[in-house]
Amino acid sequence: MSVESNIPAEIEARPVVVVHHVEGPTGVTGATGPVGSAAATGATGPTGPLGTGPTGMSGDTGATGPIGVTGPVGAGGVGPYGPTGPTGPMLAAFDRVQWNNFQTQKGPYGTTETMLGYGFVYTPKKDNSALFVQWSGLIRNTLGAGTTTVFMRWGTGTAPANGAAATGIGLGTQQVLTIASANDWVTFFMSWIGGSWTKGTQYWFDLTLKSGSGNNSYAQLVNFVLIEI
Repeated sequence: MSVESNIPAEIEARPVVVVHHVEGPTGVTGATGPVGSAAATGATGPTGPLGTGPTGMSGDTGATGPIGVTGPVGAGGVGPYGPTGPTGPMLAAFDRVQWNNFQTQKGPYGTTETMLGYGFVYTPKKDNSALFVQWSGLIRNTLGAGTTTVFMRWGTGTAPANGAAATGIGLGTQQVLTIASANDWVTFFMSWIGGSWTKGTQYWFDLTLKSGSGNNSYAQLVNFVLIEI
């Protein structure tokens, strides 16, 4: 079944009225109110302990620069070696080494320097050579606390005989030995070296003896060595 309404439409029942609006002028701004009071600041709290921060990283070490170029080696050359000289004669050949010993006792000798007459001779093998001379042996004096002086000598030509007056040229220094008890034997040792000897010339070498008092000095077991250098 259909129903019909008899209510009039909305627009017919309520008419719309449009009114034109005009905006009025802006009003005056009111005065600014007073500033409010600031809130009071509270008391400062105590300072806290200092904290130790971590150690910072070490800075990088600067790089080492490159090594400079080595300079060139000097141009000076090595000088030439001198020629090798000839090998000298071996002493083992004994042509420049002489020795002897004299066992027999000689004496007595008095207060005058006297040759013992050992008669040792040598002829150098080259000019301006050096000779090493050595004497050793025993001497005695028949007086207690007596002295005996022994001395080396050399010369040219014929060697002097035992008991002859002192001659030739002295070598080194005289040795003056004191005999503590009568007839005691005392060892002596004497050596000398010197140059400028002449090749081909015969030289003699001998000892002299002299007593400090009386005619009572003796020598025995005497050894002699000579080396030409």
